[in-house]
Amino acid sequence: MKDDFGFREKLEARQRKSNSLLCVGLDPLLEKFPACIREKHWRDDFDEKIFRWMTNIIDATAPYTSMFKPQKAHYEALVDGSKILQGIVWHIHTFHPDIPVFLDCKRGDIGRTQQRYRFAHFVIDGVDGINFNPYMGKDCM
Repeated sequence: MKDDFGFREKLEARQRKSNSLLCVGLDPLLEKFPACIREKHWRDDFDEKIFRWMTNIIDATAPYTSMFKPQKAHYEALVDGSKILQGIVWHIHTFHPDIPVFLDCKRGDIGRTQQRYRFAHFVIDGVDGINFNPYMGKDCM
């Protein structure tokens, strides 16, 4: 469950606690997949393999990072990528609750569409912050 801190406050608190400005990207790039995921039967339990790969990175880097940053497009390009991303965010909030999750998605649209993005990313995906493209003006914010 999210706390009452805003993203900036949560990030600042984490930077002080970890004494770090490190941001860990969580992008499941196909060319970077470990051999255990690319093996002969790579489609078997593919989602689980990606989830384990990302959570292993999360758990290994958590003591040293100030935030995690998944790139939404890399998950959208996977059949069940939204489920995988939501599981990863859940893992971070459950096992590393003081580390903010910043979704790199660069959304930017008119008011009502941007409101749907807000709901999709903050409520459904469960992230703490996102970036956006301000091309469409103040409605993007």
